[in-house]
Amino acid sequence: MTQCYYTNKRGDAKMTHKKRLGLTIPIGLYNLIKSETEYTGQTLNALLLQILWDWVKENGLLNDK
Repeated sequence: MTQCYYTNKRGDAKMTHKKRLGLTIPIGLYNLIKSETEYTGQTLNALLLQILWDWVKENGLLNDK
């Protein structure tokens, strides 16, 4: 039986299409974002990904090929 190349890796190392990103943000900004997540029912990660994707699209950085 063959073994997948990533079975010995842990966490995000298994997910080759994702990269972990640590952010340090001002507490006031965090509180604004956190309150929005509570209002919309999203997770903090989901809202931040949405914000980043919207920014990428608005700035024409997304190459539709």
